[in-house]
Amino acid sequence: MLLYCGGYSCQRMISVSAIPGGNPAALKDPEHFSITYVVCADCRTTYCDRCMLARPGPAGPLGGCRRCDGELLDGSHRESLAARRYPEPVLRFNEGTELAGEGRHQDALAAFERAVAERATYYAAHQGRARALVRLGRHDESDAAYDTLLALDPTNVSAILEKADGLSDRQQLDAAAAWFDRALRLSPLHMVALARLASVLNASRRYEEALDAARRVSELSRDTRALGVTAGLLAYASNVRAMALLNLGRNEEALAAADEAIESGPDIPLHYAMKALALERLGRAAEADLARRLEAEAAARAGR
Repeated sequence: MLLYCGGYSCQRMISVSAIPGGNPAALKDPEHFSITYVVCADCRTTYCDRCMLARPGPAGPLGGCRRCDGELLDGSHRESLAARRYPEPVLRFNEGTELAGEGRHQDALAAFERAVAERATYYAAHQGRARALVRLGRHDESDAAYDTLLALDPTNVSAILEKADGLSDRQQLDAAAAWFDRALRLSPLHMVALARLASVLNASRRYEEALDAARRVSELSRDTRALGVTAGLLAYASNVRAMALLNLGRNEEALAAADEAIESGPDIPLHYAMKALALERLGRAAEADLARRLEAEAAARAGR
């Protein structure tokens, strides 16, 4: 049996096997599998042998569950926990998650706040509360909610990225870049953070820095430990690179980057728009017209 690890951005699986000593295939591939694990006594989240280790906290190491701060037990207790009733804060968190999924963000906010009132260190409930505030357009309060969470759990990369995204959406670009940098200091191979940083730097007219960040996405994505690598992400980074090169007047290179985005990623109008702009600047009008037509067709397929 395979279980997911609940660690932040962890892509390893937990192998639970009746074979003495563990599944041989899992033992041979420790980068992708763990045979040792723990389970939270309260929310039942499981963690691999790396993510179960204590992490830095504001007043010393944090050793409880990364989601609810419940006690972590050896994985052998997992089945026996199934018969137990969830504690009240976990029930309220689960309620909030269900309500948020239904788009009932005000009700979800109330449920998350009850979970936090029951357990002040329920990290995932703080994050759920912050997300609900974002959905409700209460951005100053959501920023404060993320700050409260990160004061409790300063290495929560997921929360850092969400705060950075919110700042970027509100065009607070320098602040967003600083938060993306913070995420990357904690998780240097987080490709989503790096690609978003590249986009924010380009929008901030920090073109050389944007170009460097976008290039690093392509380079570091080859590392098997890189997080969040998809064809769409690589295309996104290539497109950001094309934008930065266009802004620097390096049109031939921009054309090559736009072609990379088109070849490797989903059928997005913006990719063709970047190609058309590069071709126009290079004086290749007929090819630019074709790229514009392809842009329009891609937009029609996307229902835009």
